Amino acid sequence: MNYDLLVIGNSRAGAERAAAEALAGRRVALLKSVEKTVRLDVMQTSAEIIVASDNVSMRAWRAEVDRLTRSEMAAEFERLAELGVEQIVGSARFVSPTVVEATFGAERRRVEASDFVLACETRSRRPNFLFANDRCTVVAEDLLKLTDLPRSAVVVGAGATGLSTAVTLATLGVEVVVVDNHATLLELCGLFDSTFDALQTRDVAFRLEDEAIGVTAQPDLQAAVRLASGRQIVADSIVVCVGSEGMVEGLNLEAAGVGVDDRGRVWCDRNGKTWAKQISAVGPIVGAPREFNVPSIDVFSFLSGSGRAASSMTDRLKIARALQS
Repeated sequence: MNYDLLVIGNSRAGAERAAAEALAGRRVALLKSVEKTVRLDVMQTSAEIIVASDNVSMRAWRAEVDRLTRSEMAAEFERLAELGVEQIVGSARFVSPTVVEATFGAERRRVEASDFVLACETRSRRPNFLFANDRCTVVAEDLLKLTDLPRSAVVVGAGATGLSTAVTLATLGVEVVVVDNHATLLELCGLFDSTFDALQTRDVAFRLEDEAIGVTAQPDLQAAVRLASGRQIVADSIVVCVGSEGMVEGLNLEAAGVGVDDRGRVWCDRNGKTWAKQISAVGPIVGAPREFNVPSIDVFSFLSGSGRAASSMTDRLKIARALQS
């Protein structure tokens, strides 16, 4: 089949691009893989729902995440179908710069298009030195694989994924400590007020400018995060949120003339264009440097007080509660 545009991937940004291009009158297909990660916002919304219903358990959380995911997928399918977007399920592989082979089971289908958009999802990285104890250590998207909700958790990494995970777990009543080596006051100032408020009201603790260097097993099915400072934090679960990698395995991007970085993210210019003129990328798979806004001195002063050190964040984020061991 020939299309004006083929969007490849499961990300929300991909579905949005497919819808926009179809509205513009282009003939569009969306090729989605069978493998799909659980979105963090769905996990958070599901947590809020079960807390409101006073039915907090891992089983209830899994069921609510599954319900919301299925509902969103059905709504997305219907919306795209109404816009005339053909939706194909299968694994994608470029066989040339303008041809993709879609495989689902024993069925194979060649799809040609004038333009392509890469919209693959990403998954959390799993550094080996933090996964010596798989019994208690997970990445954010695998939290639902735990047998029970933990009573306590250490989130390693204070990026967007780590902070979102911390809020979600704290919503469920889990005692949470976030550890990050690179998080400084200035970096945290870039957060929206709603994130600050969520972290504060849920009593999330922080240990900043300290590095997680390993995980060791502890009695009673717990684990300890060992820190570069010589301290350790013991918890029921360790959630590793130290960056992501693109889910581009099998795409054979070399055949399309597209380059990726060492984490599987697609090299693009600021407009999302790849090295191949007919291929662009959207969503978390984009690996190009992105512009970002540095907080003004007025914002920095307001959030930091004196602006001298991370101690001024203590009251704002309850850092003083970080475990001292």
